Amino acid sequence: MVGVTPTNAKLRARAIRILSEILGIQAPDAQKLLDGAGGAIPVAILMHRMDLDPDAARRKLKEAGGSLRYALELV
Repeated sequence: MVGVTPTNAKLRARAIRILSEILGIQAPDAQKLLDGAGGAIPVAILMHRMDLDPDAARRKLKEAGGSLRYALELV
């Protein structure tokens, strides 16, 4: 479900829960991360896991052909 686009309050709450669970962080931190990622869950995950800024995370995701799994494996 990391591909969900939080276009309304219900989906935004779901995206925050997803980030909280995947990353093991509290909801307020997940919300800040999601905001920083422009609402893109995969970008937020890369930002957190690889300590990247949003632009670098987007580039990494693009280099991986849009695959979060492969982006996390790229060094």
